[in-house]
Amino acid sequence: MVTGEFEATSMPFKYFPFTSHVLFVLFIFLVTIVLLNLLIGLAVGDTKEVRDGAELLSNIYRIKFVTDTEKILRDLHVVFSELLKRPNFCRPAIRFLLRFISKRISLFPKEIPDYQVSVYPNQKCTILFKDVEVDTGIEKYCPTGCWNLILDEEIVKKAINIEQMKQNIK
Repeated sequence: MVTGEFEATSMPFKYFPFTSHVLFVLFIFLVTIVLLNLLIGLAVGDTKEVRDGAELLSNIYRIKFVTDTEKILRDLHVVFSELLKRPNFCRPAIRFLLRFISKRISLFPKEIPDYQVSVYPNQKCTILFKDVEVDTGIEKYCPTGCWNLILDEEIVKKAINIEQMKQNIK
């Protein structure tokens, strides 16, 4: 709606010329400028919500991709051992190498229950494994003592924001 679309020639300005001109100018400003800006503002606000939702979905699909890739790489030694059924002297060496690579590549090793870790943002972003006692049995799940690892605070803040966006979408 542009100001050139208003037909001002057929309007009767002769009875109250000053008042009718003032009302006409106010109408033009209110309708074309204010309402058009409000509509643009609504469109921009919707764009931000769509962008936030798309970012959340993008992160979800990245996580799914990483877990699927890990499953493939973790089971790679099984696939190759099926392919190498013929007698071969280096078969155990290849299997050992593939197992070694597949264990090193995982984000969550198989020994961690349910492939989950807990991050406590109020306790200096400490990382703990699920269902693991702090004083006993930690060597079974993490021989290097990685239960004392600390996650970067920026990552924790972004994860909290993503979780809040996810709750807002629901």
